[in-house]
Amino acid sequence: MLHLRRAFVTSLFALLGTSAVACDGMQEGDYTVYRISYEPTEASASCYDGVDLGPSVTEDSTDLQRAATFILYIGADDTPMLDTGAVVLEGEDNGDDSYTFKGVTKDVEVASDGYIMDSDHDGLDDFEDDPMVDADGDNVNDYYDDDFVDVDGDGLDDRYDDELVDLDGDGLDDRLVEKWADAKYVATTKITIELAIDGELVSGDTKQISTTTCVGLECEADFASSCTLTNDFQGVEIEEADINIGTDGDTMQD
Repeated sequence: MLHLRRAFVTSLFALLGTSAVACDGMQEGDYTVYRISYEPTEASASCYDGVDLGPSVTEDSTDLQRAATFILYIGADDTPMLDTGAVVLEGEDNGDDSYTFKGVTKDVEVASDGYIMDSDHDGLDDFEDDPMVDADGDNVNDYYDDDFVDVDGDGLDDRYDDELVDLDGDGLDDRLVEKWADAKYVATTKITIELAIDGELVSGDTKQISTTTCVGLECEADFASSCTLTNDFQGVEIEEADINIGTDGDTMQD
């Protein structure tokens, strides 16, 4: 079973940061670099639903702002793109010296319900539900009328003598088939960055909305949850910046 409900506060917000600002007349291939600072993250009450944080968390505070470097560039078809150093978001020019950048990630997982013996891969357990088991496709019931069943051609009767039936050579027994529970878990994260340009200055906010849902008859009651994280930011254009991009993000030198 998944444990998705409380992973929000430390999830993707480290990727966000925010900002980038476009100069008038930017064309495909042009870019601008910004150094920004953003306020401490604000989390909605739903992020802590049912969790007793205690004074060790609730009484913490800081007035320190975090810094980051972002690159706004114009991609193909004059599409504004925002590089945060960890992710790149596509954006829209709102036409009033402001931009909106958005991105969505979705992770889907289905719970396993264990394995069944299903030699003929018809979705029915050979010993509980299947009235006609015919793994070798000779139209003879393997467990009543068939004299010999050897799907993988190793000379051993699959029913009595063969400990491993492995026709495809993957090291797994072909007769064992995993069954999936009627419960599909979906974790979705939506990131939105709004920024406004004022000369060489930029400001705006970031929002990350994370939700988990479950679809199916075997879902836990009240499984659905959500969490919203926000940051305000402000920044300034950096001229003649030298950007060195590495595997751990980018660094800037003036």
